[in-house]
Amino acid sequence: MFVLDIETLGVESTSVILSVALLHIDLSKPKHTWKDLYENTLFLKLNVRDQVENYNRTVDKDTIAWWNKQCDLAKNMSFIPKKGDLLAADIPAIMRKYAQEQAGDKNQETMVWIRGSIDQVCLDSLFVALGEPKLFPYANYRDVRTYVDFAASNPVRGYCGIDKEIYPEFDRNLVIKHDPISDVCLDALQLLYPE
Repeated sequence: MFVLDIETLGVESTSVILSVALLHIDLSKPKHTWKDLYENTLFLKLNVRDQVENYNRTVDKDTIAWWNKQCDLAKNMSFIPKKGDLLAADIPAIMRKYAQEQAGDKNQETMVWIRGSIDQVCLDSLFVALGEPKLFPYANYRDVRTYVDFAASNPVRGYCGIDKEIYPEFDRNLVIKHDPISDVCLDALQLLYPE
């Protein structure tokens, strides 16, 4: 299965995508650690200007104001432009290569877990704007929050603890909110070991 998270400059399907994290989880492994998940995550930082000027992607002023209130680590990871930010046209091939390397021929059949729906519609919209087929079929997507609300013993707004009997060494301090790598790793652990 895959876990996907994107950071954006809005909440519309046409919003600029700041960054993408895609994590494949091999369900045949007996246990997954934070370190293993973090190191296996594909992370891509996208060029904002390229998306606005070449693909008419949109920016929401309220979302920019929201980003300015986030922690420096999260802002540095996704929000602050960097010299090496990738062009949108480069993203599909990189993501397809990762999916193929991780899941082989089953990459188009496996579940893709996201938090809500904006990640799916925004990424699909960018791929369409690029003239590319969508990364995963529409029906493959599942919502982490819904799963957690049903599977966990004490969920709070789509989040839960990690089962301490299975994973006693988990440290919640490793999680940086709105760092997409942290977000996919936390969602993976909540899916695998909900408390």
